[in-house]
Amino acid sequence: MELILLDLFIGIFNLYPSMIKKNRYKVIPQILSKEFYTFLENYLAIKRKAHVEMRKINYISEFDERFGTMGDHQIPSKNTFCLYGDAAFDLVAENLKPVFEKHVGKPLYTTYTYTRLYTPGDTLKKHTDRGSCEISATINLGGDPWPIYMLSGKKKVEINLKPGDGLIYYGLELPHWRDAFKGKECSQLFVHYSLKQRDKWDQRRCLGVFLHVK
Repeated sequence: MELILLDLFIGIFNLYPSMIKKNRYKVIPQILSKEFYTFLENYLAIKRKAHVEMRKINYISEFDERFGTMGDHQIPSKNTFCLYGDAAFDLVAENLKPVFEKHVGKPLYTTYTYTRLYTPGDTLKKHTDRGSCEISATINLGGDPWPIYMLSGKKKVEINLKPGDGLIYYGLELPHWRDAFKGKECSQLFVHYSLKQRDKWDQRRCLGVFLHVK
């Protein structure tokens, strides 16, 4: 299964000398193939639709986070679907780990994934990530363009990712944010890793399970 999934990833990262040690971030063009990022974009849309329908019939409550949430503490919009630790996305993170290890130059432990399907007006405030996100990457799965900003030293950097592109960065060190989204929809996958074994799987029992299943 791992080899099958890896075949879907574009292995061109060998062509790009890593600058992550210098700048603490690096854009990796087309880390996912068009076929695969389109699949993941559609998968996220179906997960959102399933969540909405289950809420309509009161199968789940707004406080049940196992099937995702509409909004979270960073994006309070009730129109924006957010999903923690989904099994499919966690598997993507696990299979991408060798790519990121090549850039970082150290062994990594997969912690968790997070996905959002952003909607108009969403704003991501300037922040750094929590402890389980020492090495993070945001991957554009499709939708309208939406730049992400990073503070590298004292320099503000604007980064525009095309669908399939990934941005790897040191999440604990680099403040990052997004201004108000002016498009219709934008799907983003966040994959997180740690240099510390104790953070493996975000201290969950295994990948693909809810945060509180320890």
